[in-house]
Amino acid sequence: MRLRLLPLLALALLAAGCDSGDDDALRLDAAFYTGTWGLVSVADATGDRTGQTEPFLDDLTVDFRSDGTFTLVANFTAIVNQTVRPDETITGDFQATAAAKTLVLISGGVAALFQADATASDRVALTAPASIVTGVLGELPFDLQGDVTLVVQRR
Repeated sequence: MRLRLLPLLALALLAAGCDSGDDDALRLDAAFYTGTWGLVSVADATGDRTGQTEPFLDDLTVDFRSDGTFTLVANFTAIVNQTVRPDETITGDFQATAAAKTLVLISGGVAALFQADATASDRVALTAPASIVTGVLGELPFDLQGDVTLVVQRR
């Protein structure tokens, strides 16, 4: 009986040994997000939309503070500023749940829920339905489809 348990015990130890501390470094809690992040790319169900977004959005930054508040600044291009809307600043609170890999931005009583996926400590992909992302980016001259992924990088 002991000889049959030995391979199972070895397998269990091997599996436990494979669980590196890297997961702790990328724990997507509030501390992970603290700092300033900038938009790198936009993709939806149809593919990469970064090239279509760039003519309308000069920069999008989010500053997450350790007190659980955030400031998002959408800096639109001059064409958008003249014809559609001025630059926009959104402030509010944020909540990050590491176990669920979610990030919630709360502003003016409205909550925007993003699924988060990070493979590095300075870059995270935030995914939400197009309607949520349109609320963050504003109306663009093209429709985003399905789930939209915003990749942001620490600055």
